[in-house]
Amino acid sequence: SYSFCTLLPDIPLHTSMYLVAVAPGGQQATLSIDPKDTVNDLRRHVKAAHGVTSFDIVYNGEPLKTLALPLSSLGLSEGDKINVLFSAAEKRQDLLVTARIAETAERYEDLVVMLKEAIEIDQNLERTEREMLSTGYRNLISIKRSAWRVVKSELESAGEDTHSLVMEYLSNIETEIKELCNEVLELIPRLESVLTPRKLSDKLFYKKMRGDYHRYHAEVSKDKFHIDCAKELYDSGFEEASAGLEPTDPITLGVALNVSVFYHDIMNDTSHAVDIAKLAFDNAITALDSLDDSSYKDSTLIMQLLRDNLTLWTSEED
Repeated sequence: SYSFCTLLPDIPLHTSMYLVAVAPGGQQATLSIDPKDTVNDLRRHVKAAHGVTSFDIVYNGEPLKTLALPLSSLGLSEGDKINVLFSAAEKRQDLLVTARIAETAERYEDLVVMLKEAIEIDQNLERTEREMLSTGYRNLISIKRSAWRVVKSELESAGEDTHSLVMEYLSNIETEIKELCNEVLELIPRLESVLTPRKLSDKLFYKKMRGDYHRYHAEVSKDKFHIDCAKELYDSGFEEASAGLEPTDPITLGVALNVSVFYHDIMNDTSHAVDIAKLAFDNAITALDSLDDSSYKDSTLIMQLLRDNLTLWTSEED
């Protein structure tokens, strides 16, 4: 599968030329090309604009292999075209490599943009790619939720002269949160539709993620639709994980953690939140011998979070 770019010298060649590029995903970019540039210069321009390393530059149906060849030597006249062919599979791989670097650098906006572009090429994500996507969105939403809590606290203490100003600012943050949640909730069904094979852990990964973003939306909007969606996804996910996965599986524990937080924070049902968290924690404790070395760190971290919440919530009940 290929995407095409076209070099359109729409003004005299001796002045300049313009590269109008259509990359996978439909994004467009325009590059200014000097007529004295060589094929290698053009390759550098394309690489810089699109972040790809695998592509061919083609003129009259033939790849231009001589890197030192000046573009002016091709005898182009106005309206002639040079094509740049991207291999979609190779571009996707380049995007994933760069996304991993962005994750390491904690450039989460870049990470999400790159993964969304990779998804436009192929929606089927490997486990590590799904986790990267989840990490990117989780960090973006966490920043906005943290800001929302701070500004909400400011609103409670605002005087009459500043109340409307703080309220407007809070509303802007809420809009950002809802838009980001909607973006994730529109994206996940596409990823779920191509799961092969449909392993329970993969299915529950996306189900939990959908529940999370309905919960984040409900946190600021109090919208009954999102509350009901989160409840249905969490309840069914917890039931499926409890029946089909090990109690020490990070998916089982992660679903239990987020279900219990939902009941505590959104439903204001501390008693039910405690029951879910305690059941998951106790079941995991009794099965510690079966804990897989590869998931030990993730599982024990979630167990610690469950225990911390239990300590806090039981003190609330007292």
